[in-house]
Amino acid sequence: MVTKSTNYHSILYFIALVIIKLVELVRRIFWAIFLGFIGKSSVIEGGVIIRNPKMISIGNNTIIAAQTSLIPIGPIVIGSHCTTGIGSVFISGKILSIGDWVHFGPGCKVFSVNHDIRNVHSCMMAKPIIKESTIIGDNVWVGANAVILSGIHVGKGAVIGAGAVVTKDVPAYSIVVGVPAKVLRNRMIEVTK
Repeated sequence: MVTKSTNYHSILYFIALVIIKLVELVRRIFWAIFLGFIGKSSVIEGGVIIRNPKMISIGNNTIIAAQTSLIPIGPIVIGSHCTTGIGSVFISGKILSIGDWVHFGPGCKVFSVNHDIRNVHSCMMAKPIIKESTIIGDNVWVGANAVILSGIHVGKGAVIGAGAVVTKDVPAYSIVVGVPAKVLRNRMIEVTK
């Protein structure tokens, strides 16, 4: 037996779904207008901080999680099928390029800009900014709270352990862990054995 209460709840549920879909549509239209590019079925969740949106390109089926910060001085290019973890930070100087199928755990930090610390006779904040390219290849997993510093190239298929601080290039299919990050082993060697 269907009661008035059941009908009432069904109508409220339907209205809530319509409102959610409308909010998603408005958000999608907003980002399509203001970003350099956003691909099909990509999502930018609430609470994301974006500066200079025209310098940001996002591929298809990518999720930019809540509380992520995208701060470009130079271009930020994020590939397709990527996810950023909640609270991750991406700051580009020259270019910050992220390949396809790259996944970041929560709290990751990726930089392609740094301060020049060579002149010890001037204030730190007065030092010039060094802009370098940071490139992350396809199919990379970056564990929670990992940090990738400016000028680093992370090879295809690499895994960066949680909390690692990457100060040197990471070879393709390597697993790196620690502070500073060191190669633990190569994933391809395990596959061929």
